[in-house]
Amino acid sequence: MGITADYLRRTVTAYLAARPEQRAFVDPLFQLLDQGVDLTDRREWRGHATASAVVLNPDGQVLHIAHAASGKWLPAIGAHLEEEDNSLAGAVARELEEELGLEPQDLVWLLDAPVHVDVFPVPGRETRGEPDHLHLDFCFLLATERTDFELQADEVHATAWRPLDTLVDDRLREGVRSALAQVQVPTQSGAPAAGPGTWRGGCLCGAVTYTVTSPEALDVYCCACRHCARSAGAPAMWWVAVDQAALTWSGTPSWYATWPTLHRAFCGTCGANLASVADGAPTISLTGTSLDDRSGAGLVPYGYSFRDQAPVWMSITLAPEPQPR
Repeated sequence: MGITADYLRRTVTAYLAARPEQRAFVDPLFQLLDQGVDLTDRREWRGHATASAVVLNPDGQVLHIAHAASGKWLPAIGAHLEEEDNSLAGAVARELEEELGLEPQDLVWLLDAPVHVDVFPVPGRETRGEPDHLHLDFCFLLATERTDFELQADEVHATAWRPLDTLVDDRLREGVRSALAQVQVPTQSGAPAAGPGTWRGGCLCGAVTYTVTSPEALDVYCCACRHCARSAGAPAMWWVAVDQAALTWSGTPSWYATWPTLHRAFCGTCGANLASVADGAPTISLTGTSLDDRSGAGLVPYGYSFRDQAPVWMSITLAPEPQPR
């Protein structure tokens, strides 16, 4: 039977029942359906439907793909509809298996209905004989514990896990958040659940993340030394020292020695600074800016090292000279 116009109408109607404020954004979809346009035909240039998914890991991070055709990092993995697709969910599952090697048993559907429906213009491509047209995308929310993806090289160049807050599309981000208020992302076996006794953080692209269990800030300070300033690309670095035994990495950071006995961790993909540790020290200093939640009162610096090396225009009011505790 395939995907029908009635099925698409019922799907977007169910979406609006949960998110009625989105009506104006999806009106073009209803207009095309009312005109009898076959939205399942990818050669229909007035507009055609696509199906996509935001995929989360047990930590609630979003899977991004380096998309070959667009040259962009995309947070939603999607595809055009094919004749053999009997549902939007089926189209999503087919695409995830083709591009990432994710099989149905690897996936958990967090909601049956889309968490985001979007109508947006797509520039034409003369090389493919495609004029400007509309995509009408139905985006679902899934979770997986898999990380060993089998990439379809001509479609996907790389993958990365990134925090939900990095989603630049406000409507998509709010759709995912609204869904997460109704469901819980399955926790990976053996992984510590996020909560008040856990700190999480990581780099900009999501390739390297960390978890600190039973955290306590043993030292919080800023430093304006030459090494910190140059590696940060800023007037100073904000450091939060924790017990090394409480820290676990996901992904492998790169390390650079700025002193013979001091090494700094950074992401080899996006270059974000993550940590600094002295040889043999029981503590490791994390960059405060790499923490997912930077709002805690215990993260306020109480010391400022090498303040005499700060730029002359910089007003230092956060803390006095470092003092023993």
